[in-house]
Amino acid sequence: MSPSDFQKLRNATTDVIFQLVKAREVREISSADDVEDDQDTTNDLLRHRVTLRNALDSVRYSVPHVNVARSSAHHRTLYELGDEVFRTFTRVNKATFYILLDLLRDDVVFRSRNRGARKPQRDVAIQLAVTLERYGAYGNGNSVAQFVRNYNIGAGTVPTYVRRVQKALLRYYTSFVALTSYVVSCG
Repeated sequence: MSPSDFQKLRNATTDVIFQLVKAREVREISSADDVEDDQDTTNDLLRHRVTLRNALDSVRYSVPHVNVARSSAHHRTLYELGDEVFRTFTRVNKATFYILLDLLRDDVVFRSRNRGARKPQRDVAIQLAVTLERYGAYGNGNSVAQFVRNYNIGAGTVPTYVRRVQKALLRYYTSFVALTSYVVSCG
């Protein structure tokens, strides 16, 4: 069942419950003796609909949920590749990658915020490789699922790595990027 159909079923069930409760209230107000059997049917129907709604609320997914297959082989072999192949993934050569890595390695953004953190952050090299590959990818290659499979990381981790590397790189922006000023002479 598609997620939209699942939501429609939940909404329709809620509407039926609401209508049954309203019908029961109307019967109680009229308090006619001849509607006893009809009231039992309404109560049974209401009980079943409430059970159905509770069952629908207890299910998170309307279709089977499968995790993305992951592998850590890509990021292990990435550093063993030749310079040309390495460049196709990260869009920089190995020398530039290692210069960037040395520059960013000790940045505060790559340290855990509290000393008692359960898990330390992943290696800065992996975070930098994910960011550079994400920047260089386009089309279907830019999907988060691709990075999840290749680097064995969570889907929410990809944008986190990109933000960290961006913050660290921006600290060096003024050191490496400068606008040239032209002297305009009048005359």
